[in-house]
Amino acid sequence: MTINRPAARVLLGQAIDYAGLFPPASLSMADAVAACTSYRRSADAWALGRFVVPAARLGELAASVREQSGAAEVWRVSALVGSAAELASLGDMRPEWSPLLIDAAEGKAASPDEVRVLAAQRPAGVALFVELVVGDALEACLSAVRDAGVAAKLRTGGVVPEAFPLAAEVARFLRGCVANQIPFKLTAGLHHPVRGEYPLTYADGSARGVMYGYLNMLLASAHALRGGSASDLEELLTADRAVTLAFTGDGISWGRFVFTASDLQRVRSYVPGFGSCSFREPLDDLAALGVAA
Repeated sequence: MTINRPAARVLLGQAIDYAGLFPPASLSMADAVAACTSYRRSADAWALGRFVVPAARLGELAASVREQSGAAEVWRVSALVGSAAELASLGDMRPEWSPLLIDAAEGKAASPDEVRVLAAQRPAGVALFVELVVGDALEACLSAVRDAGVAAKLRTGGVVPEAFPLAAEVARFLRGCVANQIPFKLTAGLHHPVRGEYPLTYADGSARGVMYGYLNMLLASAHALRGGSASDLEELLTADRAVTLAFTGDGISWGRFVFTASDLQRVRSYVPGFGSCSFREPLDDLAALGVAA
């Protein structure tokens, strides 16, 4: 069922970076490419962002894309790098990587110096998202991200309960990004639109845990851009009553919070997308809330 609400289209347009290679999906390359090929050709292709892949597997991805989709289709890719040298290598644009367009990369840094070392190797035309930890060095790292002209990234979940940061930690990250006027990406555990208790993996009998909703994340980010307080952001991040969520014309309201079309457009200028190992779950769950009409 295609989602046609204007507000949903703004929030999710090219927003779901498909990470089917990663847990809990953990698909083979062939299966992930087959799934993504079907998404690219579906009525929901408008919501599909980049294909997320480890940089070491770019050649494997390109070969699978050529085999399944042909060389004429350009695939936008975000490459996960483990070092500054691996990031620098993305500038080579090797023939064996065709038809991939590697226009984003994601790496980790635990200190301002590590941010600077990584950012110094960013190839031209590649957006760099530096994954940070919400700890003592966060503010200094965000300043380094700002000074380097790159973007930040926060891991918002995983396959075990302890992988999910506290709402106060997420709020601190969001407010820090806004204070430094830097774009940011959110990834992991964002399979569902609204916070709730869900299975943590796709295995039969999987343990369950409380997962953030991507609407919680995006609307909290939008409120942070309006100067919202930390307590307001935590309230939005932990909101779990979908019954109070309403798509109204080209805006959204959730409880006492109201977001206009300009709020939604602005947040997407800061948050270009979010990573999810599922493309269908985020859309199907949203449609189940009545947003498809």
